Amino acid sequence: MKTTYFTKLFPLTILVMFLFFAPLFYYYTDYKIEQAYADKLKVIYQLMDRNAFKAETIVSSYSSGQGIVSRYGEGIVAGKNNSFEYVQDEQMVQSLEQESAKCHDLLSELPDPPKEMMEAYSALLDAHITYKQYIRLALHPQEPSAKFVQKERKLKQELNSSLALVKNSITQL
Repeated sequence: MKTTYFTKLFPLTILVMFLFFAPLFYYYTDYKIEQAYADKLKVIYQLMDRNAFKAETIVSSYSSGQGIVSRYGEGIVAGKNNSFEYVQDEQMVQSLEQESAKCHDLLSELPDPPKEMMEAYSALLDAHITYKQYIRLALHPQEPSAKFVQKERKLKQELNSSLALVKNSITQL
């Protein structure tokens, strides 16, 4: 008699457990996918933020007459090519180029965002447009002029506000 009662109750218990755990498993996997996407967004944001600082350093040194970029790729420059400062400047420019390409690759590899992350993704894309313009300005400089300085300040301000918006969007995830 006990066995028949157990055999009737066991399938019912399994069914109730399945109905309880199936939605939990679904939401957990959804959560994990969103977290992985958010982590990718954070990596791209951090890379853009770090590169923006490097680009700002390069642009400010260029406009102040130190000329990090103006010496890049020109070969021998009056005894400067062996100095520690010259090598360090070269490495900064090359690092900026490589990390900028890496940032672009990571962004292009991102799949379509989940619905909950559309705002953060959109903010990241908007920031990336300004980021590319600022990096281009740093890597392909012009002669320092009032127009150049004005363009640099405008791009820097847009980039900083865009990156702040991305940071706020990502932290809300």
